[in-house]
Amino acid sequence: MRRSAAAALFTAVSITLLSGFWAASPAQAAISGTTPTNFTGTVSLDSTGTVDSEAVVTLSGTYRCSGPSPYAVVNSSVGDRVAISTPAICDGAEHTWVNQGRPYGPLVRVGQSEVATRLQRWETGSNGFPRVVTLAIDRKGVDLQAAAE
Repeated sequence: MRRSAAAALFTAVSITLLSGFWAASPAQAAISGTTPTNFTGTVSLDSTGTVDSEAVVTLSGTYRCSGPSPYAVVNSSVGDRVAISTPAICDGAEHTWVNQGRPYGPLVRVGQSEVATRLQRWETGSNGFPRVVTLAIDRKGVDLQAAAE
């Protein structure tokens, strides 16, 4: 069965547009291995945070990272609950971060909680799939206080 000229043209245009999209995207840079390998950084977690009546937790601290990465985050988890995160800017300067959200799992309550904060980035693994790399971690007991409402 022969394809029509219109179908062939549509296929060629589609491939061209898609390859242009991928070439311009950070995902393609990661897949092609052009992301920097000299990514460094630190992260700190404040010793107090807040939790409101809806179990929304607010945590904060500072971070610093260098080696630009299109996909860097500061990620916090309370106990064994799924984490909340915020994007990180990796320009070598120290930045303040604030993570606010309701972690999945049992409700978080006022009081002492074990919190882990990680500075992470996504990079391409040897198999070509993205993987998360933890660059720095600060883990400590945080006093969660009632948020002003």
